Amino acid sequence: MLGILSLPTVIWALYMVQTTLDFHQSDAALVSVSFAILCTAALAITAIPILKQVPKSTVISKRWKIIPPHKDAFRRAIAIVGYLDLRLANELFKIAFLENQQLLITEDWQWW
Repeated sequence: MLGILSLPTVIWALYMVQTTLDFHQSDAALVSVSFAILCTAALAITAIPILKQVPKSTVISKRWKIIPPHKDAFRRAIAIVGYLDLRLANELFKIAFLENQQLLITEDWQWW
């Protein structure tokens, strides 16, 4: 269920960011990206217990020595999703809080 929900939220976030001219001033874009981060982070966290069930590898062809490492690839995919979520959350924090504080400081200084 969570995997099915994550894909539309990511597509919705991409659409909102693409259609918004000024991402920094758009609440809808910030909310959509925040919701996509929460969904994909929850998906990655719930995928960790499944890691025990994933086979270490599967022999596709002994002749050509094609043996993909499933468990390592699954572990890397979870790590990449977590890393990207942290990077996006950091950028959203900067946009939502730090830039607004900088604007307030600049406006106060200009008034002075």
